This record gives sequence, structure tokens and C-alpha cells, in this order.
Amino acid sequence: MKKTCSEFEFETEAVEWYKMSPQERFAESQKLWETFILLGGTYEPEPDTQSPFHIFETQD
Repeated sequence: MKKTCSEFEFETEAVEWYKMSPQERFAESQKLWETFILLGGTYEPEPDTQSPFHIFETQD
């Protein structure tokens, strides 16, 4: 079966990632967080309404 371009790119990217040292991977992941925040992301977790510790807000 012939691989698609996107499958090949994913494999190449994964191989490059695994060739990095843990320190290099950490530095690259920090770049991803910076991009995430610049695009409007937040470090705050989404509320987990299924959690037994979830406190429901009362509406007045």
C-alpha cells in the first residue's frame, strides 16, 4: 500500500523528534507553549464537570 504525503511527513517529523535529546525536546515544547499563548490559549484548565470536586456556580 502506498503512503500518502501526510503520512510520510508525520513519520519524518516523529523520527526527527525522537532523534532529539530530552533537553532539545523540552526546548521545542516550550516554543509550542509560547505559540499557544500568542494564539489566545490559556494555562487555565477547563472545568471538569464530571469531577466530584467540581463546585457548581450558583446563578443569582
